[in-house]
Amino acid sequence: MKNIQNVLWTSGWDSTFRVLKLIEKGAVVQPIYVFHEKRFSRFKELETIKLLTKEILNRYGSNGGKILELKIINQKDIKFNAMQKLSYKILKRRRHLGRQYYWLSCLALDMNNLELSVHSKDFSFLKGKTILVNDEEIGKYAVLDPNVKDRFLKRIFGKMRFPIYNLTKTDMKDIAEKEGFIDIMHKTWFCHDSDTKPCKKCTPCKQIVRDGMGYRLDE
Repeated sequence: MKNIQNVLWTSGWDSTFRVLKLIEKGAVVQPIYVFHEKRFSRFKELETIKLLTKEILNRYGSNGGKILELKIINQKDIKFNAMQKLSYKILKRRRHLGRQYYWLSCLALDMNNLELSVHSKDFSFLKGKTILVNDEEIGKYAVLDPNVKDRFLKRIFGKMRFPIYNLTKTDMKDIAEKEGFIDIMHKTWFCHDSDTKPCKKCTPCKQIVRDGMGYRLDE
C-alpha cells in the first residue's frame, strides 16, 4: 500500500481542500477527527465528513486514491504530556493559541507526519519559520524549520505538517473553481455553534468574513 497520509479533518474548508488534493493525486488518506463533547457542532461535522467522503470518492476515486475509515479520537483519551503542557502554556503567554493545539501536539507524538490544515492568516506567528517540502507523491507542504531555536514552538508544532500554509481561503476557492470541485467545497461545514445554518457569531464564522468568504454565512 502507498504511504498513508494522516490528515486532521474537521469537515471544514481547509482540511477538506487538503483531502481533495490528496485524493486527486491518488493518495491514501487516513482522516482523523478529534471528538470534543463540548463542541456543539460535533455531530454535524461527523455527518458532513461522511457526505464529503462519498462525494470526493465518487468524483476522484478512479485515480486510485483511498479514504480510510474515519479515525475518531476522543479528546479525553489523548494522553497527558507534561512537557507539551508546559510548552503550550509558554507559547500561549506570547500570543493567542487555542487549547486544541496542546492536545493535537500530544497526538502528533504518537502519529507520524500528522497534517494540520491551517493557513498563514491563522498561523502568522510561523511566518519565516517554516520550510517548503516538495513531495512528488503528495505535493508541497510546509514544516517547521529545523533550525528554529524556539524549543517550545518545536515541542508543539515540530512533528506536524502544514500542507496549505502558503494558501489563503480565496486561493483555495480559485483552485477549486478552476479544477471543478467548488461544489464539493461548498458542502463543507465551519460553524461551531450551530448545526443548521451559520450562527455568524462564533470564531470560525468571523474568520470566514475576515478571509473574504463572507458569502458563505448566507448559504
